Amino acid sequence: MTSIRDLRAGKPMPYPDQALYLESACAHHGVPFAALDGDGGTLVRIGEGPRGCVIATTGRTCVYPPNSASAMAIATDKHFTGLALDAQGVANLGGEAFFLNARMKNLRRPGHEIEDARTLMQARGYTAFCKPLAGSRGDFAERISSNEGFEDWLARVGRMHDAILIQDVFEGEEYRVFLVDGEVIFVMQRFAAVLRGDGVRSLGALHEVLAARQIAAGLSPSALPASRDASTVLSSGETVTLDDRRNASAGASVRLVDDAPPDVLRLARAAREAVGLRVAGVDVMVTSDATRIIEINGNPAIFSLEALGREDVILRLWGEVFTRMGLIDHV
Repeated sequence: MTSIRDLRAGKPMPYPDQALYLESACAHHGVPFAALDGDGGTLVRIGEGPRGCVIATTGRTCVYPPNSASAMAIATDKHFTGLALDAQGVANLGGEAFFLNARMKNLRRPGHEIEDARTLMQARGYTAFCKPLAGSRGDFAERISSNEGFEDWLARVGRMHDAILIQDVFEGEEYRVFLVDGEVIFVMQRFAAVLRGDGVRSLGALHEVLAARQIAAGLSPSALPASRDASTVLSSGETVTLDDRRNASAGASVRLVDDAPPDVLRLARAAREAVGLRVAGVDVMVTSDATRIIEINGNPAIFSLEALGREDVILRLWGEVFTRMGLIDHV
């Protein structure tokens, strides 16, 4: 069997990760695969006949055919997700949604404009966790601690997004639960990105290296903790945690776990069902007093599995999807 690494080596750059994994899984499970855009891998067809389908593998489109457009629309909007979870009694981080411009203001209820966001932040003492309403991969997901910080964040996020979510700040362990229907395919624990000193470079210089990688990946750069001086030279091996996001795409680390807390799995299953997704990556936080849903992803990336050398899990999860599509009899 050709490995994902070997398959990647023979592809033009950039070739979408999701297309790569899908092509590898099709070869493994005996499902026909064809690229419809030459060798770009952005539009592919899997299977044949009425059970086959065309899949776009880039952008915000969903690469997992079992997911409905309705469920995807809810999952893409973090505020809608919270409301759907509330309706089913599924504990989540909640939050208030606000729009950053007046376009179509007359089509929505009052109380959700940018000035309302400023009023809320003032009432909170400018302490909150803020993120784009339809963001992904941790982009612009940042902890705010001052009026100046909030205004700077609004200016930056407003160039890319038109709506935001303001949440309370929670601390705890984070897990990503990948589900196909009610079956747990894998669980990852997610850890914050760290800057590791080398005894030579300053904290600011180390941060610039990470920020450049994040920007190159299409993400906003993580923020240095306000309490740390960027001119400080960390001793060799000394670390500083950047706890504003825990996405692997933003430089955080992950590990597969076989012993996730039972409440994490129970809540992830309930959240997937509440939103109506069949394939879902459910992010869960365990705090000192409760377990809560962070958000639900209807198009979860799986690059972390490749990075961990777990091609077997990639093949298994796509085998589960193929089975439910009727493309193969069983995994």
